[in-house]
Amino acid sequence: MSREGSGHFTRIVVTAALCGAAFYGGYRYHHWKVYDQAEYLVQVVNVVDGDTLDIDWFRGVARLRIVGIDTFESRHGAKLKSQAEEWGVTDGRAADLGRLATEAVQTAVTGKLVRIKFPSGSIERDSFGRLLAYVYVDGVDLGLHLMANGLAYPRPEAHVRDKYYEWPLLQARNYRKGMFADEGRAR
Repeated sequence: MSREGSGHFTRIVVTAALCGAAFYGGYRYHHWKVYDQAEYLVQVVNVVDGDTLDIDWFRGVARLRIVGIDTFESRHGAKLKSQAEEWGVTDGRAADLGRLATEAVQTAVTGKLVRIKFPSGSIERDSFGRLLAYVYVDGVDLGLHLMANGLAYPRPEAHVRDKYYEWPLLQARNYRKGMFADEGRAR
């Protein structure tokens, strides 16, 4: 190969290497930006309970815990008993409220894409490995909706929207919805 021909070959190899590196770098950057965004549209594949969903997540299924709320357990146990005592309802009523919350979520999300939003702007997980996010159905914050109907209550941990999470519970109490339906009546 002549000296001129080898220089041309070298330029082609260097150009190809630079293009490959730029493409790979761009792909990695794009992948990082997509994976680290604050909001996603996802399909719910299963409703575990009133505050936990299984979602289609990057070609797999991930469990998601709705940030800011807790719903009553639907099975009897220590946690349900504690919830019932805290909110002044019987264990049976608390379990019924847990089932009602699960049914309300199933009705809200069935057949729809929902928007999830991570509070900090990037993907977060709890100690059980569940994604932690707000869930929006048709533009409505699902956690706020559950609280406004007396089917959920605010969790004690601080989060970016916690100042909005007291009013719906007061509204549920004023209109005697969900866990407040029997409040003030003889038992």
